[in-house]
This record gives sequence, C-alpha cells and structure tokens, in this order.
Amino acid sequence: MSRRNVLLLAVLVLAVAAAIVVYANNNNRASAAATNVQTAQVQRGALVATVNGAGPVAARAQVMLNFGQAGTVKQIYVQLGDRVKQGQVLAELDATDLQLALANAQVAMNQAQAKYDQTRAGPLPSDIASAQASVDSAQAAYDAAVKKANVNDQQLVVARASLDKATIALQKAQSDYDTAVAEAKPSDQLTTLAAALAQSKIDYSSAVANYNIQVASINDSSVRSAAAQLSNAKANLAKLQGTPTQADLQIAEAQLEQAKISLQQAQYKLRNAQIIAPFDGVVTQVNIDNFFSVGQTSNAIQLSDLSKLQVTVNMAEVDIGKIKAGQDVNISFDALPDRPTLTGKVDQIALVGTTTQGVVNYPVVVTLGAPDATVIKTGMTANVAIVVDKRDNVLLVPNRAVRTQGRNRVVTVQLALGTTITPVTIGLQSDTQSEVVSGLKEGDVVVITTTPSSNTPNRGFPGGGGGPVILPGPRGD
Repeated sequence: MSRRNVLLLAVLVLAVAAAIVVYANNNNRASAAATNVQTAQVQRGALVATVNGAGPVAARAQVMLNFGQAGTVKQIYVQLGDRVKQGQVLAELDATDLQLALANAQVAMNQAQAKYDQTRAGPLPSDIASAQASVDSAQAAYDAAVKKANVNDQQLVVARASLDKATIALQKAQSDYDTAVAEAKPSDQLTTLAAALAQSKIDYSSAVANYNIQVASINDSSVRSAAAQLSNAKANLAKLQGTPTQADLQIAEAQLEQAKISLQQAQYKLRNAQIIAPFDGVVTQVNIDNFFSVGQTSNAIQLSDLSKLQVTVNMAEVDIGKIKAGQDVNISFDALPDRPTLTGKVDQIALVGTTTQGVVNYPVVVTLGAPDATVIKTGMTANVAIVVDKRDNVLLVPNRAVRTQGRNRVVTVQLALGTTITPVTIGLQSDTQSEVVSGLKEGDVVVITTTPSSNTPNRGFPGGGGGPVILPGPRGD
C-alpha cells in the first residue's frame, strides 16, 4: 500500500472515531435531558411522627378583677406590668362608712354574746339568795299583819299551801322538760314532758287565782297588802329558780346568730372595698384611676399568670385518637422565626368535640415549658407539633420515594445498570420520611422523582433507548 493510501485510511479512521465520540456525547446529553432523576440514600436514623396544629397563646390563669360594690377609688397600689403575690392588695375604695358599720356590728355582736352567756348560766346565787330573803321578809310582814288584825282565816292558809305546792310542781316540770331537750330525748318522751309542763302551768295559774280570791276576801287592808307582797316575792323566787327555760335559750341564741351574721356582712362589705390578688401573677390591665367612681361590676384590674402559658389547638377527629396527655410537643412562633423551638406537654384533651360546618374538632390544651414572658406574648399564634410516636435507629426513605402499586408499596432502586422496582413494607411515617421495615438495606439508593422531558428526541441507534434501564421484578442484592 502506498504512502498516500495509508494516509487516507488513517484520516478515515480518525473521522469515524470522531463521529462516534460526537454521537456518544449527543446521546448522553439527550438521555440526561430526557430524564431528570433525583435520588436519596437509605439511611438509619430517628423518625418522629407528629400531629400539627396552631392556636393562640394564653395565660393558664387570667382573671378580670373588680370591686364587690360601688364607691370611689381611694388608692391604686400597682401599675401595668407589676408582679404581685397572692393576697396582695391591689387597690381599695374609700371605706370610712364601711369601717363605722363594722365597728357597730362588732359592738352589737359582743352584747348579744354577753346576753346569751348570761341566759345560759342562769341566775346568780346572789340573785337566788336575794329573792329568798324577799320571800322571808314578806312572810314575816304577812304573819305580823295577820296577828295584829287578829285574822284566823283557814281558807287563806289552805290557798297558800296549794299555791306553794303548785309552784314546786311547776319548777319540777320545767326542769324535767329542759333536761330532756338538752339531752335530745326521743320525741314521744318530749311530748309527755311537754304535756306535764303545760298542766303544771295551768295548776299554778289556778292556785294563784284562788289565793288572790282568798286574799281579797280579807277585810283588813294591811293583811291583804302583806299577802300580795308575799305572793309576788314567792312568784319572783319561783321564776328565778325555773330559769333559763329552753325558750329563753333559743331566743338568746337566735339573737346571737343574727348579730354574728350582721358582723360577717359588715366584714364582707369592707373586704369588697379592696381588690386582692387571688394568685401570683402580673398586672396586665389597669382600667381605674384614683378618686374616680366605679360600679360594682366595673372591670378594674386584670391579673395574669404569665409563668404558665398554654395553647389551645383544635385537632381533627382523625388525629385525636393519636393524642394523649403527657405527650411531648414542639412549639414555634411565626412572630419569632429566629427563636429556638420551645417544648411543651399535652395537658388536656376535650372529651366532647365541636362541630363547625360539618367538621368535628377537639380542643387540645398544650402547656409551654419554661416560657419567656418578656418575649412570648399572650395572643401570639403558636405552631404546635405533638409527638405521637418515635422510632430510633430505623431505615428511612423519603415519602416521595414510596409509591402504591396495586396493593403493594414499592420504591425504585437505582443500580449500576439501571433501576429496579422493589416491594417494601412501610412502618411509621412522618410528614417527610417513612420507616422501611423490609425490602431495603442501609446504603441503597432510591429514586425520588422521575420527570420525562417531552421535547428531547431519541437520538440512539435503532432499538436503543435514551433513559435508564428498568429491570422488572424484585431487586437482587
């Protein structure tokens, strides 16, 4: 072969080689343009499943306080933002009239207590002795008058004896009845004693009347006067000896109870002239001014416990079965994008749902853990993610890699020569990832999305394809 032919052959080989290289490059670019493949590697890690929602931040304890009565504001002891303790006085009304009423009620109660104590104790021994001395003196005066008038009226003696007997019987009946009441005897026994007491009172009244008739029949005025004085002295002695009666005690006790109630009412009105903090908290509103008149129901001061913040989130009925009290919650705020996520706990789950336009929701209360009240304000919208399940050291794939094929869940696994469709068993799922129970191993590469390009022509050889090779059937390891 001549040198010229050798050169022509070499040029031809080089041209063919260049054409093959150009074709290969064009074909690879066409294949890449025709198919956009995104992949992810199967890795082990922790998977957290959450139920998400949003709601406003609120103080766990918040109350609008007011005075219990109308009046004029005398002094306000707090201002907006002050921290106060339970029992601290926040403001008060002018209470001059109320303090005077309380003093009067205290005096009245003291008097009623003294009267009750005196009634319950009964007559003093000195009172009994004085009454007995009056009877003895009247008896001596009567005897002297009868002797001086030379009166010997046997009927008067008999009437006097009957009166003495009736007096003794009345005293005994009264004592028996009072003792039975004090000892809470059975009702039938009390009925019998009450009847005996009533009869004794009748007998005594009859004896007094009969004696007075006999006294009136005596012609001598001095004898009649002495007899009347003796009768009065004995009646006074009998009354002292028969006291206190049960009725006396009941009346005195009722008067004492009424005085106590009046005192309590005066104390209550005086307390209502003050606003007292019911719990530790922060003053979040002050709606009153000194020396201004306020009504009984006027909203005066708002107190909030900002150390305990909570979020109420409406959860759908399909999610409520996953939520339980005590579950961990991750909390973020749209208004605080640079703040780290807070943690919290599920505190309360409503037992009854609320229906709005046919949709059933259940309010769930989430308590924030250690909130910074200087940054997190009540009313802010909080995004909550309630952790309903968690798995550690499991195989994870993106949710977008998992497809449904018939009744099976499958993924597309990328191999050296192409891809294969592999059935998998899926466990726990979050918003972005799924747990693979079987079908894959750590390190496998799965296809997430495959988006064909309709504008890229097929530039391969006849029978050749421009995309990855799809191997049917399960993947071999």
